[in-house]
Amino acid sequence: MPVRIGVVGCGSVSQRGLLPHLSAEDVKDKVKLAAVCDVVEERAKACRERFKADEWYSSYEDMVSEAGLDAVTIATPMQLHYEQALKAVKAGIHVHLNKPMALTVEEADNLLNERDRARVKLVASPGIAHRRDVQKVRSLLKDGIVGKVYWAKTGATAVGHEYEDFRRPGDLVVEIDPSWYYRRGGGPVYDMGVYALHLVTGVLDPAKRVTAMSGIGLKRSVIFGREGVVEVDDNTVMLLDFGDSTFALLHSAFSKPLYGESCSG
Repeated sequence: MPVRIGVVGCGSVSQRGLLPHLSAEDVKDKVKLAAVCDVVEERAKACRERFKADEWYSSYEDMVSEAGLDAVTIATPMQLHYEQALKAVKAGIHVHLNKPMALTVEEADNLLNERDRARVKLVASPGIAHRRDVQKVRSLLKDGIVGKVYWAKTGATAVGHEYEDFRRPGDLVVEIDPSWYYRRGGGPVYDMGVYALHLVTGVLDPAKRVTAMSGIGLKRSVIFGREGVVEVDDNTVMLLDFGDSTFALLHSAFSKPLYGESCSG
């Protein structure tokens, strides 16, 4: 029987990636798109029609309790991930979380404990550490085929999501306000830096010590012509210590290169 899955959050990530994949012909024997949910009713209805979901909801709680789900994928703003995952786990529903799974170690640990009590599966993106190329590099190092790593440099820096071509004002389905990226609980480290962190720790194991400098470079943002205050750090540099004098430098920022050029390296 196909897994009955629901999608909460019908924004950019869902419309560009999750929903096209979950509704593709070649997965229908494995997955049934049972429901979609978004706080904007028109968007939820449009996604249900476009991606052939069984039901649409504007209330996440209603979807969890009424849609008969086996699993849910959570693609809402990052600030909502923990509470929504917790509700699904306690309802006995398997959970896939888009990054990050939580905003604190305490929240993440509690989610894992509740997962164990409920005996459900819980997985969070990104899965970079499990990629075959990353595992190959890791094995080359572990087997001594490649010599000692002295240092590594990695990062994830890009323009803010307000510059995505996908987001178009005047169309409720794709006029998706990304201003939450600039509110507390958002920011480039949770949004993009996690990819670099997964990569470097997937190869070198967890860091033993972390030192960082972080701040707000752009004090105000302009989204759909509206100006807003940037509440969260948008420029971060980390120095990671993996022990045995192996270090890594990691950067993550929302920045827009001037004239198409970038000095991020």
